Amino acid sequence: MPRKKPELIFFHTSNRHKLDEASQAMSKLQIKIRSLRDISPSISVVEPQGENCAHVARSKIMQVLHLVEDKLNGNWLMVEDSGLFVDALGGFPGVYSSYVHSTVGIEGIVKLLEGKEDTSASYISSIAFWDGERIHSVQGHCKGRISPESRGDAGFGYDPIFLPEEGDGRTFSEMNLREKTSLSHRTMALKKMVEKLNFPSI
Repeated sequence: MPRKKPELIFFHTSNRHKLDEASQAMSKLQIKIRSLRDISPSISVVEPQGENCAHVARSKIMQVLHLVEDKLNGNWLMVEDSGLFVDALGGFPGVYSSYVHSTVGIEGIVKLLEGKEDTSASYISSIAFWDGERIHSVQGHCKGRISPESRGDAGFGYDPIFLPEEGDGRTFSEMNLREKTSLSHRTMALKKMVEKLNFPSI
């Protein structure tokens, strides 16, 4: 029996781009994604350090759930941690993607790859979500490679240098929201969530 899908999922994120992507991906199921800040504007959690994105996402949702469970009114909650993993750099920046982006930036990643033949990389999205009863974890991947130059104005993070394997040669930043969402690691993780809970596919 397919499980009854939620009407609303609160997403704990300060990144409007992530919220827009998740909303676009789940719109096919008529599931609304709203920022958790709509019901808890001042929520603050300790950013955990972990060996992988799944550990970080699970640690964060446990903190968040403790603070807001009584405000959810039966709606679901999700938290995501994601990163760029570059093969020739041993998976760097990985779980440190946000910090590295704010310090050396995308130009720093391009520079580290100068002279290297292998430019393959993956975006990984780990989502932890609460369904009113328990916490579940899912993960999505998007394989690709790093562009030798920044291209495009849309997206965020490392999107200007990420060329998805299943794309048409454009970076994520050269795509519109619908195009990027159809390929993104975040959508792949949300699809895993749908499959895990056995309600109609997106």
